[in-house]
Amino acid sequence: MPPPTRRSSARSDAPPLAFDRVIYAHLQVLRGNYADALETLDASIPRENEFTSIVVPMFALSAKTLALLYSGRLGELVRLLRAGRDLAETNGNDPWLFVSREAWLRTAVLDFTGARELCEGMAARSAAFWRGPSQSIGGVASGYVALEERKYDDASCSFARVLDPKTTPKFFLHW
Repeated sequence: MPPPTRRSSARSDAPPLAFDRVIYAHLQVLRGNYADALETLDASIPRENEFTSIVVPMFALSAKTLALLYSGRLGELVRLLRAGRDLAETNGNDPWLFVSREAWLRTAVLDFTGARELCEGMAARSAAFWRGPSQSIGGVASGYVALEERKYDDASCSFARVLDPKTTPKFFLHW
């Protein structure tokens, strides 16, 4: 299925807008078409002379990290996350997206202690970080750490907090 296009009365052959392509890449990831998603994203990254909103590269990065994670390209994902985190910190920006994706990666490779430490460290630095995905990742990681330590009541409480909509807000890919 080709990416969606927007038609205008001025140009009927207009290519899809970058934002549309990035959203389509997310759909490709959700359908399991990781290689196609990465190809769509490569074509969607704005070039130096192209104007775009900050939303496009952020959503593109989000989709790319998911495609790399789900396709098992973990080395490439780690390099992307570390480079992005370093660049964000160098520029004085909060690297929350890179840290949350690294925490997600760590849960996928069963490094629950590392995931929990990343989430707790960022939560201490940024209250905004400890919402949605990061709160869920940290809670799931804490639950698994408690299971490893045979603290079953603590694990149950951790998992229950993640599932409680009053405690953990919904977010994109919440399931």
